[in-house]
Amino acid sequence: MSNPLPIMPLADGLKLVIMMLGARTIHLVMEMTSSFATCPVCGKASNKIRSFYKLTLRDLAWRGTPVIIRLTARRFACVDRDCQQRIFCERIPELVPAHGRRTARFTETLSALGRASSAEAATRLARNLGLSTSADTVLRANRATPEPKMPTHRVC
Repeated sequence: MSNPLPIMPLADGLKLVIMMLGARTIHLVMEMTSSFATCPVCGKASNKIRSFYKLTLRDLAWRGTPVIIRLTARRFACVDRDCQQRIFCERIPELVPAHGRRTARFTETLSALGRASSAEAATRLARNLGLSTSADTVLRANRATPEPKMPTHRVC
């Protein structure tokens, strides 16, 4: 099946349920569709769904309009009786890091803006682009994002 939302690449196992256009915000309602998830501790796949939970994520703006993702994810029971992790949440690292409230590409954009200018200037530019943020958030994004690899030059 092709991606119905070409402005945002969907991760495997992620489905767009509905897109709602508000006066000042675009809301994307998404859910996970994979039949199993992998335990982060023991690495075994489980299909035992225990419960559901909702995440609210900020994503990159589209044409200056903020985008909010409402994601329904699941908690699974680990199938390995010896595993110390009894219940775990499914993860979508391509979309959002564990415990994240912003998509990975939102954070990467904030980090790039922060590397290119001061945190205050990056905040003003981000707001002009439709990204709600603060200077402290830009600084945290810079610290959390590894430095880009620069080529080393040899002197002969």
